[in-house]
Amino acid sequence: ALKDSNRALEIKPTSKGYYRKASALIGLRRYSEAVTTCDVGIPMVAGSTADFVQLRNEAERLARETHNDDDSDDDEADSDDDDDSEEEEDSDYDDSEDDEDEDAEAERMAELAERRARIFEQRREQAENAAAERLAAEAAEKAKSFERRNTRDKAPAPSAPDAAW
Repeated sequence: ALKDSNRALEIKPTSKGYYRKASALIGLRRYSEAVTTCDVGIPMVAGSTADFVQLRNEAERLARETHNDDDSDDDEADSDDDDDSEEEEDSDYDDSEDDEDEDAEAERMAELAERRARIFEQRREQAENAAAERLAAEAAEKAKSFERRNTRDKAPAPSAPDAAW
């Protein structure tokens, strides 16, 4: 998804491309990059920025949480430096399970980001369609009003014998 969004942005930079790129970056747990991408894309949004701002806030929250988790991990590592038996256990640990879990999580997050991007696009299209329908209804009403006014103004005055009937 990230490669696709980068390619799309190379061809034509749009808010939609930046939204998809930010979603993909969140899926890859690259939260600070996602925040920066949102900051670039939000000013390009033609309509409501609510979904984009929500995505940015989510990325920012996750970046803070990840940063806080990293800080607590550093504190724990400092207190555990003298424990040799724990280091031996860690050296025997197989990282392939973690890699698989991370890959599965990244894939799940990417799918979630794609789903959010589709929902965002559907809502944008619905808003555009609703606006177009409102404009069409207003134009039709103005046309009817104009037609009624012109018909009333151009109606012939009744002649004297017709007025008696």
